[in-house]
Amino acid sequence: MKPIRIIGSLIILMAFSSPAQDIQHEALAVNIEVAVRVFKGDEFIDHLTLRDFEVLEDGIPQDIAAVYLVRNATVEREEKAAASPELQRPPTQRNFVLAFEVINWLPRIRDSLDYFFRQVLQPEDSLIITTPLKTYRLTPAALERKPTNQILAELTSLLKRDIANGNREYKSMIRDLQSVDRMVGPGYSSGRLKEDLFRKIRDYKYFDERKFQAFAECLKDLEGQKHVFFFYQREKIPVPKHMVDSMELMARDSVFDVDRIKRLFSDSTITTHFLFLTKQLEGLSDVRIFNPDIDRLPLSDQSYAIFKPFHEITRTTGGITTASANPLYAFKRAADASQNYYLLYYSPGNYVADGKFHKIKVRVRSGRYRVFHRAGYIAD
Repeated sequence: MKPIRIIGSLIILMAFSSPAQDIQHEALAVNIEVAVRVFKGDEFIDHLTLRDFEVLEDGIPQDIAAVYLVRNATVEREEKAAASPELQRPPTQRNFVLAFEVINWLPRIRDSLDYFFRQVLQPEDSLIITTPLKTYRLTPAALERKPTNQILAELTSLLKRDIANGNREYKSMIRDLQSVDRMVGPGYSSGRLKEDLFRKIRDYKYFDERKFQAFAECLKDLEGQKHVFFFYQREKIPVPKHMVDSMELMARDSVFDVDRIKRLFSDSTITTHFLFLTKQLEGLSDVRIFNPDIDRLPLSDQSYAIFKPFHEITRTTGGITTASANPLYAFKRAADASQNYYLLYYSPGNYVADGKFHKIKVRVRSGRYRVFHRAGYIAD
């Protein structure tokens, strides 16, 4: 059960449980909202004022109407331009999505959940968790009914079960690949069978662009900030040397239209954090090896076809990418970065609902900082 189905189930769940917020959509057509994170090293810079920021749309400087400093879903400081007294304090509720696309259960995933529930999640926040098998939505009311320890224990059990069951077919294909010499029959070459298995594995990991579009549209209708934390586990499969190049080409063919997805996620104000877990299924230890020569086959890293596009999506939406063997470290870094930000508002001059993507660039006038924000919006 791979991401295409995970995202599909998330769409169905949200379509029936989240009413459309047309008011927010219309507001964006007048006042464009941009969440901005400014860092020096790993330190969030919290002393900036309206005058410190510069906003450009399609390369043209824009007048900033207001700047809000937000910490842990609370507006700590606000500053408005003299011409924009009518702007009201923005909604700061948060919508979290924890998406687990991992092959094996890693103990420190439990530590990540513990940190999230104790240090990040607040009573008014909404939470959706997707696994390789199912989607779970935890409402504030549901979270209040049970103590944190009980919630963590139940989620840990669910994740372990779903990760095991959701990857059963994938591991079965790996076993088929490893026992290919025993399955080859008359008139069917070993090379042809191996290639078919590789294609099957590739297609199993395929991401459907239409699902991404529907996912972005569903999250766009939610009021407040949207944070998606995507846990992805590195994966390698054994490949005969003569097929390594063709496997890399096959993987490239499976990549979706990244530019289109980047625009959709940016327009929907979805901050995506990509947590690339480098601890892989080493030696495929939980899969019986039938062919002793399998250990001498080179491993083809199938993760690069996922890493590059998701890193680009993350960068375009103002999130961060972290690669680590430690899920807790990766998640803590991304979660801490999501806690503090500025909300900038500006009204684009001569706005036209032309259906085009308009690029946003935010700069800090002085100082050497790293600035993260969404890349733009679609004027519709």
